[in-house]
Amino acid sequence: MKNIDIKREENLKFIMQYVNVKLIAVVMVGHSGRFPKKHLASVHEGVRLIDVTVKNLRRMGFQVIVYSKYRFPISVPLLLDEEKWILPSIITLLRKMNQGIFIFGGDMPLIKREAVEKMMPYLSHAVVVPRWKNGYLEPLHAYYTPKIIPVFEKVLNEEKPSLHRAIKACRDVYYVPAEKMPEQTFFNVNTPEDLNSLRELIRSQKD
Repeated sequence: MKNIDIKREENLKFIMQYVNVKLIAVVMVGHSGRFPKKHLASVHEGVRLIDVTVKNLRRMGFQVIVYSKYRFPISVPLLLDEEKWILPSIITLLRKMNQGIFIFGGDMPLIKREAVEKMMPYLSHAVVVPRWKNGYLEPLHAYYTPKIIPVFEKVLNEEKPSLHRAIKACRDVYYVPAEKMPEQTFFNVNTPEDLNSLRELIRSQKD
């Protein structure tokens, strides 16, 4: 894989803080019963939802990879995710990458640099994940390392496995307060109505 481009002036300060860290972001694209192939829906001027997410991450200096249940044209490398659901998908992905990676949802187009910066100082941990005061996690805006594979595999074989349970079962997790993340960081598109809200938001920012 190519080294991260740190020549762009807008990213220099952000990247140079972590020059010894490979900043790789994997964008998850799955199937949606409520909104089939939502990731390919047009947001504006022929730009798809997945394009907005990828573009935001690339602006931060991330090397971006899409990990998808189906193939489609995209400007970054695409790996096919052949697992049935999220927990084995992450296990398989970490085995393929064999290093720590950020994982983001492909339907989360408003990822903020400030939110990522709040996570960066804690990448020595096995997992770094935002957590709300009510205990809810944001596992598709998180950092994972291969250290967690044995724990995830153990949870996968339990009676009621879940990604939240797998994360909480890990001993070395750093929880970033989700309330301290910038507004709209975790906005995700689940329905056509959400997509319309995104369009309005983007339009208002241009005005």
